[in-house]
Parts: sequence; C-alpha cells; structure tokens
Amino acid sequence: MLNKSQPAMNLSDNSCVIFLFTPKKISDHVIRPLTYNFNEKLVRDIHDVIDNKKREDAILNSNVGNTSIVPNAIGIQTKTSLLSDKWSFVMIVDQEKNQLVDMNTPNRFMNMRFIYTGYCSDEPILPHTMNLTNIVINPQSKLIITRKVVINKLKYHIDSYGSHTKEDVLCDILVAKYDNRLVNNDLFSLFPGKAIEAVNIEDNVSTLDIGDSLGVKDNLKISSKFQSPKSHLRSIMGSIVDGVEEIVMADKLGSYSNDYNSMAIQNDYIDDIAHNNIITNLAYNGDIDAIDTDGIFGINSSDNLFLQDVKNHYNPDIYIIRNTTNEQLSIIPQNHISIESVFSSLISTCIPSYAINTKLSSVSFWYDSYKDIVEPYNFDSPTVITQQELLNNWNAFMYLFRKELVPILKDNGGEFNVLVNCVTNGSTYVKLSFNDNGNVYGHDDYFENSSIPGGLTTNMIGSSNVLTNNGSMLNNLSNSISSGIFSNMKENISLDIL
Repeated sequence: MLNKSQPAMNLSDNSCVIFLFTPKKISDHVIRPLTYNFNEKLVRDIHDVIDNKKREDAILNSNVGNTSIVPNAIGIQTKTSLLSDKWSFVMIVDQEKNQLVDMNTPNRFMNMRFIYTGYCSDEPILPHTMNLTNIVINPQSKLIITRKVVINKLKYHIDSYGSHTKEDVLCDILVAKYDNRLVNNDLFSLFPGKAIEAVNIEDNVSTLDIGDSLGVKDNLKISSKFQSPKSHLRSIMGSIVDGVEEIVMADKLGSYSNDYNSMAIQNDYIDDIAHNNIITNLAYNGDIDAIDTDGIFGINSSDNLFLQDVKNHYNPDIYIIRNTTNEQLSIIPQNHISIESVFSSLISTCIPSYAINTKLSSVSFWYDSYKDIVEPYNFDSPTVITQQELLNNWNAFMYLFRKELVPILKDNGGEFNVLVNCVTNGSTYVKLSFNDNGNVYGHDDYFENSSIPGGLTTNMIGSSNVLTNNGSMLNNLSNSISSGIFSNMKENISLDIL
C-alpha cells in the first residue's frame, strides 16, 4: 500500500474518535472543471427518450454520452502546497437517534456515523506535550472540515428477505474553503441549476449574470455524485425529460388546466413553461440541502470548530499518527497538459467518491480495459464487517468503476491500463497509460490528488469562462428540446382552432 487509512471501527452509541496526522507534503493541485460539449446528436437522442424510442441508459452508454462532459484540459492552478505544513484529521462521530423512522415499526431505530476530514488551522497539540501520556490541546487550533460522509445504519430493516440490519451511505459532501492564498482566480459553482440561471442568451449572444450565490465563498458544499460525468449527465437528462414529460402527459390527457392550456401552446408560452420546469428540476437536483444533514444531525460543517470545544463536548479518544513520506514515488506536476494528466485528474476525483458510496475506506488495484481484467491489491471498510460483506462492497465498487468511468476513458483516449491506490481520507495515486501512447511516464511516476483540500480540488468549481460555456450549453439544450417536442403540439392546437 502507498498510504493507509484509519482502522475500521464498529458503530457505537454517542462516541467520538479523532485521528490527528502530522503534516505531509501536498502537491499544487490543478482544478480541471467538468466542461459541457453538447451537440445535435444529444438533442435528437433526448427527443427519442421522451418519445419512448430510446432508453436513457442507451444515451449514457453511447459515444455521445461519454464525450458530452469532460475535464477542462487547461485547468486552474492552485497553491495547495501551502497546506503542506498543516496537520490533517479524521473525526468519527457515532450517534444513536432514539426516534421512530417508520411509524409502523416502532422498534426500528438508527445509528448514524459521521466521518469528517480536513486540516487544522494551527498545530493541534502543544509541542512540549506530544510525548506525554496526557497531551494538551492547543486552544487556538480549529478543525477545518473539507469533507463530510454520513453513514446510516438501520436496525431491524424489514424487506422481502426478513428482518435485518441495513447500512447506507446517505451523503458524501465536499466543502470548498476558499482561501485567496491558495487560489488567485475567481471561482464559481458549476452545479447545472446554477449554471443555466447564470447565463442569459439573446440574439445568440451569451452574457453572464453572476449573483452572490454563484461565487465560491467560505463554505460551498458540493455533492460528490456530480463529479462523475456520467452521473452528472444522468441528472441533467432526468431534469429535462421530467420537465417536458409533465406537459406532454397533460397534452395526452387533454388536461390543459392552469399553465397548460391551448392558448399557451398556440402562443409559444409552452416552450417557456417547459424551460422553466427544466430549470426548476436542475436546481432541485443540485440542491445540497436535499441530501446534506447539517443542522439536523451531526456537526455543522460551516461552523468554526475549535478542537478544544470538540474535546469538551465529546471527550473523544485522540490518536496521533505520524505521516511517513515515500521517497520512491515521483509525483507528476499537475500543470503538465496531456491526455494522461487530464484523465488522471478525473480518475483521482471520482475514485474516492465511488469508494465512499460503496462503503469502502480504501482501494488499491490494477485494471486493463482491453482485456477487462482487474487485479485487486487491497480494499478496506470504515466499519467492521464480514469478509463476504467486504467482498460485496468491492464488487459494487468495481461495477461503478466499469459503468461510470471506464467507457468515458475509452471513448476519449482509447484502451488503457491504470494503477490506482486510494485512501479516501488521505491521497489518491494514479498511474494511467493509454495503449496508443505507450508508457508516457516513468516506473515510479504517479499523479497524486490529496483529500485534505477537499472541495477546493473538485471538478465542480471553475472559471467564469467554463461557467459561461456550461450555462450556454444547458440553455441551448433545454430550448432545443422544448421547441422541438412541442412543435407538433402547436400544429395540432392550431388546426383544432381553425
């Protein structure tokens, strides 16, 4: 293993443990925001989905789906190496919620595990007490949360297989802490709902209308699922199809009530109604409050969290772990522009999210796309589970990897082989080689992505140029589909009136 995660732990009631890691060298990260590349083929395909001529999965698994959202090649340079002198932490808080989660099954309670990762504002332990039995907390040290994972464990879950325990990952939230020491550029949220509202198009000219809510401020919360291009496109397509089908169904049923009436269709209002439906759906699907639990359960990741306050409240077990450096590894500068570097960035961004959402704390493997073979080296769980459960989680991870990431890599760069070593609360190392290019890098050269900066390294924030591109692409996609779908409806209404 290139790096290690914290040991697996059982879910227990109202307990807290904190792992404090000594400083470790962090490379300067290049943000490569997801950039839209929509075309007429995608418009026709989504039309076919609405007309029940094609399934959504057929588009997602096609070449047009795999090339519609890709990382930006140029990227945005950061100075995350300035965090190399910071201690990092993993804080695990287990809480039992003594409340009903199903009115019909009063013996059904849930435990929740909150896993927070990030870095410390100051040295967390007073140096002269480091080697003492009773360490002394630095009262000035704050825990800067950059990632939050919530694991839900239901007791007495009842389904067709009987009564048993069920464990789910509720959410994986990245927190972007904007720091002008680390980033010189203005950064903006690239959530689809915000991008489409940020751009106005008149006479084929796009203008950017940047509101306060779009800029990356101190605490922009990001759902990790949007980092995966295929999940990202699936959300966009679902928002468009649902927004249009609501009106199509009204047409089929002849129920032109309220907004859906023949006069609206005849006078082109129906296009605007559909477009507004789509915007509403995009905004809701990207609404972090719909999945995050801040203010309900756990610690508010937006708060200034002093380590001393956490110690006073939870009385946690605190472990100090000394990071060791692997001098044999050569880290590739991320500002090097090549297809290997660009898509290594995508891999290193997506893999931790796939691992977390399949309840793994680390994965290490080699994969060959041409032969579709995988050689697993190691995989661990953040909770104590059976070997069969761990194997099931690994298989679920590989299913996600093969379904979500492999087709995108193949359609954009060809057949490939890749070596991945990922610890979700540490670093992800990637060694990617496209077969047509040969081995571009040396034997010990790796692309590294550290989890410590959290949301600051996500592909869901970008420059105003990327925001303008994505907003324009979304507006054009929405308008093209709305006008195309409802052209026949307008003709039918006009004939009825005549």
